[in-house]
Amino acid sequence: MAWLSSIEHEEPPAEDDEDPEDDPGLDDRAQPGTARPRSRPAKGTRPAKGTRAGKATRTVRGTRRGPGQPGSARRVPGESPGPVGAFATGQLLDTAPGGPVVFGQAEHAAGDGARFAAATDDELTGIICGLDRTEAAACALKHAAVAELIRRRPDPGCEPVLAGSGSWEEFVEVELAAALAETRAAADGMLRLAQDLEVRLPGTKAAFRSGVLRLSKVEIIARATAHLDPAEARAAEALVLDRAGRLTPGGLASAIKRAAIEVAPGKAAERRDKERRNARVQRWMEDSGNAALMGRELPPADVLAADQRITWWAKRLKAAGLDGDMDQLRALAYMDIMLGRDSRPAMPTMPTGPAGPGAGRDPKDPEPGGGGAASGADGESDGGSDGDGVDGMDGMDGGPDGDGPRGPGDGGSGPAAPAGPGLAPRSPDTIRPPDTIRPASTARLADPVPACGRGSPSPRPALRGRPAATGPGGCPPGCPGGRTC
Repeated sequence: MAWLSSIEHEEPPAEDDEDPEDDPGLDDRAQPGTARPRSRPAKGTRPAKGTRAGKATRTVRGTRRGPGQPGSARRVPGESPGPVGAFATGQLLDTAPGGPVVFGQAEHAAGDGARFAAATDDELTGIICGLDRTEAAACALKHAAVAELIRRRPDPGCEPVLAGSGSWEEFVEVELAAALAETRAAADGMLRLAQDLEVRLPGTKAAFRSGVLRLSKVEIIARATAHLDPAEARAAEALVLDRAGRLTPGGLASAIKRAAIEVAPGKAAERRDKERRNARVQRWMEDSGNAALMGRELPPADVLAADQRITWWAKRLKAAGLDGDMDQLRALAYMDIMLGRDSRPAMPTMPTGPAGPGAGRDPKDPEPGGGGAASGADGESDGGSDGDGVDGMDGMDGGPDGDGPRGPGDGGSGPAAPAGPGLAPRSPDTIRPPDTIRPASTARLADPVPACGRGSPSPRPALRGRPAATGPGGCPPGCPGGRTC
């Protein structure tokens, strides 16, 4: 209870006081020794029970509450005289570290049925924050006990205890996993985190023990500094601990990664190259019964190029009239690209006459298989096949001229890829080798149009009025497409 005697009495703030804006956290790092910014309390909250009518409880919304946090920076005495008023903004239990005192008072305030009937909205928020700190403190104490287990089960070849990776007996994780009914991987992760907190991250351990950082944020810091030595890890955590408690998990991950790069830029590059050797594709079943497919440790430029291609083809699917939001269309585009299929509605084909495939055809039309997309009276392309066996798939080909990213089915030689409903499979000898795919720096998200204008899923203004193909194979003279028509 030493923290209770350290709290000094505060006078009510003046009405004309102006508060600085809240620390954005992610971009503007506060320097050590500077005053912590605070947020303006919201007005018009519900009056506390037992107070005079019209006297509202001052609250701070949208900012983190707890010890040293801007949401609990102000305390107005006498405004929360109810039985759970100690959890109100800035009051004793609102600024207390997590522990048995906070838990006991919160349990008492819960009442029958755990409905917290005597608490105002502001006090109920203070109870939630206090229990969150208590949960984190209990988890920190559990990891401290795990560290003690490592000390009692040291690896005979590792001196001193907790000095390096794997400094425990071989079967300690088996013992811990059996006691907790957990997997060996989970037990090993618990042992490694306990070791990091004891040896490499003392500041994170203190924030964890007080409840300022919960387990998920502690794991973010530990993962981002795993490649650093103890001195470098402590330097990196010192750059973010002043604001880590009020950052979101994503903001904290970005901040600690930048701090690790700032402390040891060479090791950050070495880690990226080392982990690239662990590149892999993982698949698993979702809880719903569907499946998931994910690539890990891939080159960033290739991932960006692949993501752009997925978005590009998803837009083409949307333009073709497929239903769904962009997330659903991107998922469909992802499978189209992986399986070499086209999910767009198939183009209707003209029925053949009774006398044979060539009956009734205008002699001026190009020969089947030689001209591909016939030119109509206005010179527009009809979006037909280019002879590779899949109608409309050319709309996904960028061609050697680089008019756009390559689409589904262009991944290398091999068996014919399965086609969508009503579509024929793509011939493997028409698929461009993967070494001709442009990197992300030169990829363009334009709808590609071959130089001869064939294979376009829809007529384009730039092609209107173009004369009928006169070159060999049906292409205009000088066509750089390089296709065998």
